[in-house]
Amino acid sequence: MAKLNRFGTVVYMTFYGGPHSEEGRAIALDVYGQMVFAGTKTVYNPVLVVDSFAVRLSLDRSAFQGRLDFGGSAED
Repeated sequence: MAKLNRFGTVVYMTFYGGPHSEEGRAIALDVYGQMVFAGTKTVYNPVLVVDSFAVRLSLDRSAFQGRLDFGGSAED
């Protein structure tokens, strides 16, 4: 995720991911201005499983405040 100013200069940039194949699908600001993004993660354990997640960043974008995973042991 990155924020650019009107001149195209990077204001901040952060990376989110882990040992699986995560893909961002949506991004929004909540009523407090905190960034929330959602996506899917693909895991092969030992079969293909696709689940969803949502993550919120702190107001200053310096830390992830939490992650919520949606899904179970099969594809959702």
